[in-house]
Amino acid sequence: MIQDDYFLVSAPTEGGQAFLRTLAMKEMPYAALTNNKTEKQVLEEIGVKHILMVNAKESRAPMIPEMPIRKVYLFEQSLNWCCRYIQICRLWTTKREIVKSEKGGMNICWISE
Repeated sequence: MIQDDYFLVSAPTEGGQAFLRTLAMKEMPYAALTNNKTEKQVLEEIGVKHILMVNAKESRAPMIPEMPIRKVYLFEQSLNWCCRYIQICRLWTTKREIVKSEKGGMNICWISE
């Protein structure tokens, strides 16, 4: 992996936050994605240094991040927000987007091509 390529992670769940801590422990470059101040504060409290705030309600595309994005990991808490994040992040990378859902006691993973 190129050193400057970042993993982008939406981590509103405990599993997502654990994934962020694992990336930090392995010294992998990463950034977190959120759309609200409460979640941003939680991310800051667990030590995330790079946080991308998006207004997912806007219809126009948000600004492209300054950092190159390698892969996108979305830990689903809300299907609506997750779908919007997919639309947004697709503009930022040509690599895979991975969605992890733990709804209804099932552990599901979706990977884009």
